[in-house]
Amino acid sequence: MTFSDKLLNLVGRSALRALNKPIALSVLAQRLFDTEGLTVPTWLRLQELPDVPARELLQHLHGVAENDSKVQDITTTGHLAKLIVRWDVWLKSQNYELLGMPNRKIDELSERDRIEFLKKSTSLNRLTRKGELPLARDTLSREKRWS
Repeated sequence: MTFSDKLLNLVGRSALRALNKPIALSVLAQRLFDTEGLTVPTWLRLQELPDVPARELLQHLHGVAENDSKVQDITTTGHLAKLIVRWDVWLKSQNYELLGMPNRKIDELSERDRIEFLKKSTSLNRLTRKGELPLARDTLSREKRWS
């Protein structure tokens, strides 16, 4: 059974269809630049950006975030901007490390998003002292016995 089949069984056809719905990167890019007050880079040809399924866009954003030069613990507007302005680099390399390289303007977006996120949430759901937390110990102990 493929992952898609498993996902279909778990979430149903309508949710899976939404993940397959194409998103126009050109429209998304224009909205992003307008919202953030950024000019479209001269090398970026908006009309040449493809439509990508929502699932693929989410996978790309995750890949950029994991390899970002500034913020790796949450997905940000900056990750979307790096993906869009470096789409040609992605097509040539298929390498998220290149997409995540530093960019002063874009990294500021990522830092801003991270600060805003942390203002609203006191945690990134990461336990830094897992062994000191009784619930964490109980959870690990319970899962150790899981077969």
